[in-house]
Amino acid sequence: MSRPSIAAETDADAIRAALAGDRGAAEALVARHEKLLWLLLWRLTGSRVESEELFQEVWLAAWAALPRFRAESALSTWLVEIALNAVRRRARRTSRRADALDVEPPAPGDTDPARLLVADEAAQLVQRCLANLAPREREALVLHHLHGFPFAEVASLMGVAESTARKLAWDGLQRARDTAAKRTGGLR
Repeated sequence: MSRPSIAAETDADAIRAALAGDRGAAEALVARHEKLLWLLLWRLTGSRVESEELFQEVWLAAWAALPRFRAESALSTWLVEIALNAVRRRARRTSRRADALDVEPPAPGDTDPARLLVADEAAQLVQRCLANLAPREREALVLHHLHGFPFAEVASLMGVAESTARKLAWDGLQRARDTAAKRTGGLR
């Protein structure tokens, strides 16, 4: 039985309810975290198709492991860790970097052609810049600069020292800026 108040509850409450079979709680958890995961996966892979496949893989893995979630970190951090591991496994299996550069979907309901065109061009440039980075630089840059994770959390997720996470993000940002400058005729 769904409970309409689940959206106001904490992740911990929603997890308990979902594990007890509350479909509304499970849906609320997905709704709370789907944008974070989708954007993270899309930014790390550069491919809409690959992101969609990984998105499903991450949620399946998360639901299977949810009874073992200990809440030592935020649920979003735990989900990001599952997503990073899925991306890394996929990269090892395919041993290639993403060549397909898909465009981030427009905001729901946005129909302004000029805004859609600018957003499309900007998204393509960002994806091209991210595609030129080493995988660890891309992870650090995406987690910190695009998703706002503090460096301590980025370091923990990546299994490196905080100073290493900072260096990877900085190097990635510089390389991305250089790529953007080359593609835009020197604009930074």
